[in-house]
Amino acid sequence: MASVEQAIREILVASAVNGMVAGKIRPLNAAQDEARPYVLFAMSAVEPIDTFDGPCEWEKTSVEVTSYADTYKAVLSLCQACRAALHHYAGTAGGLDIAPCLMTEETSVETVSEPGMESPVYVRTQTYRLLNRPTQE
Repeated sequence: MASVEQAIREILVASAVNGMVAGKIRPLNAAQDEARPYVLFAMSAVEPIDTFDGPCEWEKTSVEVTSYADTYKAVLSLCQACRAALHHYAGTAGGLDIAPCLMTEETSVETVSEPGMESPVYVRTQTYRLLNRPTQE
């Protein structure tokens, strides 16, 4: 079944991001002891598109992509790679036609202290909006 989550994962796996995180591109959350760096993603909103003739086959979807790394420089590099892969992406992935995917927001880099950890974790979230529909056969 086609899904935005699968499409985002496929695009990131096919990009430089996959090598930077050793394949750790996951939906929603990571294991508590997951080694960094890694990327998490989650669909945050879906907006159906209506026309005068009824529902449109396309819909607008927002996805948050959050990068985690041990250094400030590493999280910036990871976010740049995510942006290079996703921003302006247009094509087919995850059983969906995507036309296009655009970054709409990027947070400042934040530090998070985890219990039992001596060093902070560097985190940045990017929000992407994509126009998508099931792939036409």
